[in-house]
Amino acid sequence: SFIAQQAFYRYSFVAVPIHELRNNGLLIEVVNQTKLKAILISDKALPLLLESLQDCTSVKTIITTGIYISKAQEELAQKHGVKILKFGSVEYDGSHQILDPVTPDPEDLAMINYSTKSKSLSKGVMLTHGNLVAAMTAFNASLPFAKRINSKDRFISHFSNGDVISVWLSSAVLLEGGSLIFPSGLMKNVLYDVQATHPTIFASTPVILEKTHEALHATYGKGSLFQKAFVAKKAILQSGRITQTSLWDFIGLGELRSRLGGKTRLMVTTWIPVVSVYGRTEASGLVTCRNMLDYSTVPYLGGPAGCNEIKLKDDAQSGYACTDEPLPRGEVLIRGPNVMRGYFKKPSATSTAIDQDGWLHTFDLGGLHANGALEILGTMKKPKSTLGVVGSASPSSGDVKE
Repeated sequence: SFIAQQAFYRYSFVAVPIHELRNNGLLIEVVNQTKLKAILISDKALPLLLESLQDCTSVKTIITTGIYISKAQEELAQKHGVKILKFGSVEYDGSHQILDPVTPDPEDLAMINYSTKSKSLSKGVMLTHGNLVAAMTAFNASLPFAKRINSKDRFISHFSNGDVISVWLSSAVLLEGGSLIFPSGLMKNVLYDVQATHPTIFASTPVILEKTHEALHATYGKGSLFQKAFVAKKAILQSGRITQTSLWDFIGLGELRSRLGGKTRLMVTTWIPVVSVYGRTEASGLVTCRNMLDYSTVPYLGGPAGCNEIKLKDDAQSGYACTDEPLPRGEVLIRGPNVMRGYFKKPSATSTAIDQDGWLHTFDLGGLHANGALEILGTMKKPKSTLGVVGSASPSSGDVKE
């Protein structure tokens, strides 16, 4: 899927990631709303798509990542006027018929991102090339100069395919001349993957990091030497020093470090402190970024990334107000070049989410600490107008290039 997405961007196509589908109803709704003509799909998910073709009349080509297509599958596709191809064959043909790239403009759509983790289809977030570049450059700029992404980096991501954070992080590594690692995709193999590939940058959802922490703590956490080393190393970090050459790195934490590949220098996630960010898909996955030198236990998520500004708005329902002391509280609003163009074919939902001054209303409740760092306190009850059904009307800026 990564190779295909890069091909889309090279020729100014629009990518529509469809991941973690729970039923074919969601698949049908995404396809019909976006009028997809071609779909790249795994061999595991191919049967679900073939079963749905009678309700996906826009689809004309299926490209499967598998190496085998059965006769029955070919016949079923042909029945609905659909051509089914192997990804390897498409790569081979493309290598012998190289086309000139079609360079996109910053305001052109790069992707329409759906969250398909729920039982009902969410709104399709329209993100432009400019949105993704804004998030990518702001994240790298937020890192201390010596810790920024470079050509020696090896990047592994355990975010799902098409997750916006993974999209711009992997692009940032490639632009600097680094390399990408593609994991097995199985949670039970997370530690095996990093030990086998030795990444320098490890990006993951909080759930996977917490599971990894539990596994490592069960193995090492009860040892007296480890506990002593942990307390000592934590004190070093809280003093503002980042080092991998202290005594404790060798005698107490060396084996633990090797379990994480031995070379990991940067871990990126959302909501919990590592290099923690607060991100919304509507804001290209990046809103705030916690200072990697900050090892305090305060549960905040850093100050605004360089690509946007944030502010709080009073929320009567929760009783939160910007004038609250010592912690101003309210709904988190975002404005900047990383904010989406809008929701695909949902002008009403778009106008509800983005006001006339360009502020994106997140419906997240937050507080701003004295140092400017954001802490998430909960969520608001969303107005019914943001939960509208799929409509046939489309804003003029929401047309997808075929």
